[in-house]
Amino acid sequence: MSNFKSIYYILFIGSTLFFTFACSPTKQLKENEYLLYRQTIKGNRKIPYDDLSVYYKQTPNRKFLGTTPYVAIYYLGKRNYDSLKTANKRDSIAKKYDQKIEAAKKPKKRRRLEDRKEKRLEVLNKNLKDGNWLMRVPGEKPVIYDSAQMYLTEKQMRYYLHSQGYFLSDVTSDADTSGKKISVTYKIHEGDYYKIKSIKYSIKDKKIDSLVMANLKDSPLKVNNRYKESDVSDERERLTKLLKDKGYFDFSRQYIFFKLDSTIGNKWITMEILIQNPSGQDSHNQYTISQIYFNTDLSPRKEKTRDTLEYRGIHYIFYDKRFSKKLLNSKLSFHPGDLYNQSKIQITQRQLGSMDMYRFVNINFEKNKDSAQTLTAFINTSPLQKYQLTQEYGVNVGQALVPGPFGNITIRARNFLKGYEVYETSFRYAIDGQYGFSDTTGVFRTQEYGVNTSVAFPQIFIPTQLRFKFKEYAPRTKLLTGYNFVMRPEYTRQTIRGALTYSWMPSIFKQYNVSPIDINIINSVKSTNFTNYLAKLDSSGNKLSVSFRPAFVTSFNAYFVYNNSEFGKIKKSKYFKPFVEIGGLIPALLRQTDSTLFGLQYFEFIRLNSDLRFYRPVGKTNVIATRINAGIARPFGNSAKNGNFVLPYEKYFFAGGSNSIRAWRPRRLGPGSWKDPINGYKFEQPGEILLEASLEYRFNIFSFFDGAVFADAGNTWTFNYDETRPGSQFKLDSFYKQIALGIGYGIRLNFSFLILRFDIGSKIYDPGEPQGKRFVAPKLIKYPPFGISNQTALNIGIGYPF
Repeated sequence: MSNFKSIYYILFIGSTLFFTFACSPTKQLKENEYLLYRQTIKGNRKIPYDDLSVYYKQTPNRKFLGTTPYVAIYYLGKRNYDSLKTANKRDSIAKKYDQKIEAAKKPKKRRRLEDRKEKRLEVLNKNLKDGNWLMRVPGEKPVIYDSAQMYLTEKQMRYYLHSQGYFLSDVTSDADTSGKKISVTYKIHEGDYYKIKSIKYSIKDKKIDSLVMANLKDSPLKVNNRYKESDVSDERERLTKLLKDKGYFDFSRQYIFFKLDSTIGNKWITMEILIQNPSGQDSHNQYTISQIYFNTDLSPRKEKTRDTLEYRGIHYIFYDKRFSKKLLNSKLSFHPGDLYNQSKIQITQRQLGSMDMYRFVNINFEKNKDSAQTLTAFINTSPLQKYQLTQEYGVNVGQALVPGPFGNITIRARNFLKGYEVYETSFRYAIDGQYGFSDTTGVFRTQEYGVNTSVAFPQIFIPTQLRFKFKEYAPRTKLLTGYNFVMRPEYTRQTIRGALTYSWMPSIFKQYNVSPIDINIINSVKSTNFTNYLAKLDSSGNKLSVSFRPAFVTSFNAYFVYNNSEFGKIKKSKYFKPFVEIGGLIPALLRQTDSTLFGLQYFEFIRLNSDLRFYRPVGKTNVIATRINAGIARPFGNSAKNGNFVLPYEKYFFAGGSNSIRAWRPRRLGPGSWKDPINGYKFEQPGEILLEASLEYRFNIFSFFDGAVFADAGNTWTFNYDETRPGSQFKLDSFYKQIALGIGYGIRLNFSFLILRFDIGSKIYDPGEPQGKRFVAPKLIKYPPFGISNQTALNIGIGYPF
């Protein structure tokens, strides 16, 4: 805690200086300059604020607790900035390098000097253009109020309201001056919106007219709906896609026109949609694919020549015949004789790209000169390396109390059986520090190492016609086997695993994963102290010892993922992952009457888990993220006989840690109101019911430094009464009183490809304390900044917590 206090005092002194500068940035402004301090929108009842705020032509400087510290930092840097001195330095360095380059005799040395010169001058030119480091990176140039930009914002908002059907709307603005600051208010008068009274299609091409009429149900334009320009745009895109998928290769949105009449009164609009023919033609041309050429390797090879063969109408061009024609044919959604279909081309491109075989996949079409209304397709690919070795080294920060090093080495071989298989063997070794389970005297080193081997096939292996239903969904069958070894102070645990997994993606946002076979053979060697500890629990009715017997754990599991977020983009998005697992089906099929199979303990259980997340942008760089995570794990059959109710240890739920309730150490919270009266939160606490919720506001501080404030709530519980952990049982009339609450803040180093996270979480409501004393927030004030011992936890993580 002494280290925490040192950090606290440094932050306190730094923030004091920070706010001293932050409170006086307007003193640097010229006589007729005003700082744009705030912008607000009022009067909008039906149009959301976020839809209007995107039209701001000026954005006020970021604020912190009502101040503008980034502007203050900018001026602090400007005090020590001399553009003339920087320009002279740039000219001097350029002259110096020019002399060295001229004197250099070897071309290699000359190129090296030219590269150095370019890099040095790039930095100095950036300083000349945008100022020094303080001005550019942590600082922000003050946003000076510009009345012309305010009126342009008014105009853009007015246009947007009109595009949403509010033809009688208006936007005005007021600028309120306070000292050298200006706050602008945009006043919105929406009025009533206009609705669509009738829709008429005027299409000269009779074949296209029949297609459009047959698909009207998919149109976003409906009679009696509010007129929206976005619906008009969507209808234009829908019609274009419809016709592109029906052979109309040359069709484009420029052939579609909309005529609107809003003069009929009573706030109604009549709409006419026209699809015109190409100039000089009576109809649009419909194209058929006549030939397909598939180049399996576009890269040039001097020592080899390409060969060509035909299989089921597809012309394959290749160097080496190391591919499966049948499999590649199954990946093509279009064939000779088919009408041109843009959607099937995109599906084919996604199918081939998801095989992990090609650097790129390009599909182009050319019109045939010797045959009217026919096309030739050219599929060009370039294969990835056949053999690949990847290495990953870092710090293991997941559930460890003390982070430790880890290393991963993966060997990959592609297409080694000529069926586009991907073979992988990976090795992992990790060390970290954790509390002992039964020894509370300190932190002990734990080791983990393992090897996994897998083969992935780009198709679904099911011995029925059902496998063909998945061919357009990037199907994959994966066979996996592996060995894992974990050594802790209390036990060593060895696991041999074998699994069969099917996966497919109906769209870029959706993924299914089904493992009908997942077998684990587990052997645990326990220390004497840990054996005695489990025996003590056993005598009190807690059958945790069963989880550490030599075991044969089998399960069927499946999950679905919906994720419409895009890497590197801040947008409104959602993540949803339901998971189901049923254990013990193989012993059940063998009609086992006791809880052992082949002399090994087996488990029958069902485990359900659902993870739901929402992300909402606030401005251009900030995000509000929320998460709800819930699950239950319940033994049944032989595993529930004689009151045992025991799960495999890995199938329990745990709460606490850098991706859970961050005010508690990893896997130490709960269950329920249970807290070890002697050892507190020293030990892992398995539970059978999990409820978690998190709310986090993420914001940019400057450059790659991001910040966050968060609140976490949740706990685990057991289904049955546990004599060794009173208060752990889930009860409808009291569980809500046992939900732990923690709040905190964090710093994230966002390098785009990697996010390093430091979160500090503090307990606010601790269900492990006696009733009446569970609200522990006042202790943070009484003993600042981190409260009493173990009230605050530092979490180090890679990536976002959710």
